[in-house]
Amino acid sequence: MFDRAGRMIGERTRLIDDLLALMTLEEKLGQLLIAPGLQQAHDKLAAGLVGHIWLDRSEIGTDLGAIRELQRITVEESRLGIPLTFAADTSNGVLTQMPSSRCAAASWNPEAIARSDRIAAIEAAACGICWAFGPSVGAESDIEEPMLASRIIAARIRGLQGDNLNRPDAVLANLSFGPRADSAETFLPPFLASAREGRVGCIDLHDAPLDPLSRRWDTGAIVLSEWRAIAAAALGEDAPSLLAFPLDAAIDAVRSGRVSAMKLDNAVRRVIGAKFDLGLLRDPYLYCGRGASKKPELSPVHREVALDIVSRAVVLLKNENAVLPLASGARDLAIIGGLAADTFERTGFAAMAEGVSLVDAFQRGGMKHRFLPHLSSRDQAPDVAICMIGAGTPEERKQIRALAASHSSVIAVVCAPELPTLDWLEPSASAILYCGDAGPVMGEVLAELILGESSPRGKLPEEPPCRTYPFGHGLGYGDFAYDDLAIERQKDQLAAVCRLKNIGKREAEETVQLYIEPVGAPKSTRRALKAFAKVRLAAGETRDLSFDLGAGELGMFAENGLVQVAPGDYRVAIGGSSATRNEAVAHVSQELADTMTSLAGGGRPAIPDRDIRLWA
Repeated sequence: MFDRAGRMIGERTRLIDDLLALMTLEEKLGQLLIAPGLQQAHDKLAAGLVGHIWLDRSEIGTDLGAIRELQRITVEESRLGIPLTFAADTSNGVLTQMPSSRCAAASWNPEAIARSDRIAAIEAAACGICWAFGPSVGAESDIEEPMLASRIIAARIRGLQGDNLNRPDAVLANLSFGPRADSAETFLPPFLASAREGRVGCIDLHDAPLDPLSRRWDTGAIVLSEWRAIAAAALGEDAPSLLAFPLDAAIDAVRSGRVSAMKLDNAVRRVIGAKFDLGLLRDPYLYCGRGASKKPELSPVHREVALDIVSRAVVLLKNENAVLPLASGARDLAIIGGLAADTFERTGFAAMAEGVSLVDAFQRGGMKHRFLPHLSSRDQAPDVAICMIGAGTPEERKQIRALAASHSSVIAVVCAPELPTLDWLEPSASAILYCGDAGPVMGEVLAELILGESSPRGKLPEEPPCRTYPFGHGLGYGDFAYDDLAIERQKDQLAAVCRLKNIGKREAEETVQLYIEPVGAPKSTRRALKAFAKVRLAAGETRDLSFDLGAGELGMFAENGLVQVAPGDYRVAIGGSSATRNEAVAHVSQELADTMTSLAGGGRPAIPDRDIRLWA
């Protein structure tokens, strides 16, 4: 048998057992200590009292020599020579600035998201980083539907860790669950996806509804919330941060019995296992090289990946009278707002290439326009106004309402990091584009979309405040029709089939979404997303679609984590958003419900063998 790094389990287990038998209490607790920054005390490293180094954004890629020296001290001067891991936040990329988690989620494209995280992993490894703190559920991404969150989380983990951790451009991923993942129905789908598909190496939980260390749910990963529990037991209160692990207090807590030796050994065993999987016990310098220190070089391909994911993530919320795309040689055109001249480059990222503002992108494209940082009463109202706004400040609202009153066609581009309230904007704008925190490639992507060189493909991964638009909403420059939805009985499950036709005049892509809700459910219950698929059709093309309806789609997680399919009627809907009215009713008999539940594992959602069971 082999572990997730493709190495033999026996070798891994023996090495961990041998090291644990040799380690002192202080050395064990040192493996739970994440020290901030490259300026570390020589004596602590040489004593084996530091297990990990956290790199701030300003330190990433600046001094591989310093990383290598810290590793040398730890490996060559400490008693047991257990190497360090170097950790950093990779959620917006490492050297190449990528879109935020929330922005990328609007692409509804796990493969594109995995590619962006693969770039982050390659760049992280080149900078000496082998532990990536991302992705997250709830706290950052705020993906409302567990099914969508699951697909994206698994993709991001695959991007960071690759197919095999035992390679120099794969890094350990940390999956963080925020406070919103507080029920089995919201917690288990992404948790199981991270175990089954992503095989995540580290998880961080807050008030999880299930015990991730129990025999049923243990995946063998590092569990950072256990480190917090040890720190809290030592301090008598919650620790302020993982970067402030109370080493001396933890030593006293273990000696006094407030923290059990078994609990500590379990946590340390997982850390050493992760370092084994990363190849650090075989080659401690795998991520920092042995040659002269040099700044990692960037590939233009990395920027192309950023362009690709952003182009898929921009959401066209409204397009009244097909004002977009703009025709070449359009009438009087003005670009309004200081944000239109912003390149959205964050500090701490390498200059992968200069950021391009929306104004610069239009100038490069030769599109005649006026740029007005602020609209004043002296400015003549344009025929078409592209207004780039943030969350909708009073000044932004005043300008857009004034333009609408002057009969300008207003194209609003919303670049707020979080989806703001848009009910005020809907009556005044002819078209609304939402791009979120897309980074320095935003200007190029927006110019291409507005001018029709590409088509919007994004869908909302959340509902905006005031529910101006439904979950999953997003328009393109094509138009699609759904019909002939029917439910078919298959051997041990059902299937939902329908026909999709591109009734527009150009080739276009649709994100087909499947929603299910029990018939008779309270009106406050929102139908749940259960599947989606990307379909590209030429103008006039028709395609028959089929979605399986089994325990994964019709079942529910109980609070004990068991999957159960209840008999009864279910309303099935297929369309371009959660508001679709293309519906049919699926009847599930008691016999079929029992069969589906049995095929799902008798009500038990099996964690796949991680090949290493820490309780064995």
